[in-house]
Amino acid sequence: MLNHTQKLYRVENATKAVSLQEKPVAREQQNAPLLAQLKAWLEKSSYGDFIN
Repeated sequence: MLNHTQKLYRVENATKAVSLQEKPVAREQQNAPLLAQLKAWLEKSSYGDFIN
């Protein structure tokens, strides 16, 4: 779980130099695959019962 959270924070740090108009697009593009991985991991873990 911590590894997934760290990846999301890295994306946030990388978007600091991006303009305010471009930030949502950059976050969505970079975070979408990470969030899909996190969801898959959570579904396989004991937390999966709380997701669905």
